[in-house]
Amino acid sequence: MSPRMGTHSGKQLNEPRYSQSLETGLLVMKGFSSEHPVQGIAEVADRLEASRSTVHRYMTTLVALGMLEQHPRTRRYRVALLPVDLGRAALDANRVVQATGDALQKLRRQTGCTVRTATAIGFDAVILDSARSFAPGQGLLGVQLRRGATVPGHATALGKVMLSTLEPKQLKDQLAAAKLSKHTGKTSTSKRALETEIADVRKNGYAIEDEEHELGVVSIAVPVADSDGAQVGALGLVAHTPEITLKTLRTHLNALQAAAGKISSGVEPAEPKRRKRSAA
Repeated sequence: MSPRMGTHSGKQLNEPRYSQSLETGLLVMKGFSSEHPVQGIAEVADRLEASRSTVHRYMTTLVALGMLEQHPRTRRYRVALLPVDLGRAALDANRVVQATGDALQKLRRQTGCTVRTATAIGFDAVILDSARSFAPGQGLLGVQLRRGATVPGHATALGKVMLSTLEPKQLKDQLAAAKLSKHTGKTSTSKRALETEIADVRKNGYAIEDEEHELGVVSIAVPVADSDGAQVGALGLVAHTPEITLKTLRTHLNALQAAAGKISSGVEPAEPKRRKRSAA
């Protein structure tokens, strides 16, 4: 086994039923991204530090399963459409999505803002669902970020709320390995400043975004928990300025928290409590 293969799963490798072959296939798939949508055998082999013959065998299998497709002329690979269906299924099955109901639409009508839910995906956040505002100046907001899109944890209100679920030591460890990319002139790339901001999010119960991810876009977000109180997602209002300002968004904080509370009450815990057996 190559040095890279099997290094992402830690203690699970000690589980006798753990499939390293399945892990390798997933590592092949995870390497495809918007930055690297098309790849050849050599690129994937170098990334996994594996032999080209081994990678060729895995990629041939993934093509046969409909996960990848190969260009007939260049012989290079890209992700097929089947994973898109799997991704939609994963979003639809998410506990927060299943508990949302019409809460996003109601909040959109109440505030005039675009509403989004998200959950953590590594150091970033992934958009679970959204209700796009059609208020003046807000119509195009949300077109760029659809369900399944990822947003940076350090530069968005949704991402900061999800980072606030980490214990300070966990956050520090993740920050040590993270690269804080600069998206606008307002994006802070200071890890120390981010730690301070996330501490404030934990204290205040909400996060803000002031044109840090995209110029002209502001946002406010709050946590969504499951019925056991464990934080599993974030709910946010997003708006274009100057029609809707960050100051205006703050006036909707109570409504945002109320909506988050309603969603939270319907989110099933990850491990449902077992019913106690009645005494005989």
